[in-house]
Order: sequence, then C-alpha cells, then structure tokens
Amino acid sequence: MKAIIKKLIRFISYNFFETYFIKKRFNLIEQYKNDILRESYLYFKEELNKSILFRTSEKVNSTYSIDLFEFSVNKIGGDILKTGLYLEFGTFKGDSAKIISNIINNIDQDLKLGV
Repeated sequence: MKAIIKKLIRFISYNFFETYFIKKRFNLIEQYKNDILRESYLYFKEELNKSILFRTSEKVNSTYSIDLFEFSVNKIGGDILKTGLYLEFGTFKGDSAKIISNIINNIDQDLKLGV
C-alpha cells in the first residue's frame, strides 16, 4: 500500500508541481524572443502611422484589395498608361493581373471619352 501511495505522490509531483515550477523559471531564450517581438511591434506601430491601409475587397473572392490596385494605377498617371506596356511580376493564377487590366481598361475608356 505504501508503495502505491509513493508512486502516486511521485506521479503527481512530477507531472504537476515540477512542470509548473519549471515553466515559471526565468528562461533567457524565451525572454529574448519576447523582447524581439516587442521591439518589432513597436517599430511597426510607429511606421503604420505613416502608411496607407487597404482592406481586402469583398467584390472579388480573393485576398486582393481592389482599392490598392486602383490607388497604385492612378499614382502612375495617364501619360505612362498610354504607352501600353504593363508588367506585373510574381503572378500565380493571374487574378491580380486581371484586376489591374480591368482598372486600366476603365481608365482607357475614360481617357477616350474625355472624362
């Protein structure tokens, strides 16, 4: 009976108490990771104030933001768009290229109509 109780006490102390206290010990590597994550967060928190944020579009079933593409194409300007050479790198299925193509076609129609 004593042997069973001793085994039970060892099991409880090993699986509960020791793991609890081991987790509570100072861990230099974990502390370093937490500090680096905090530094990264603070850096990006400052930089986000200078950024323009775009939400993904609900119109298209993808992770793209049509507003971002429209903003980017409008930044380029009509004179450059008239050259007719548009390059996009890193396409997978061509979804973003189709979105950009539609935006440019709409701009071309507006330019032709004189809007």
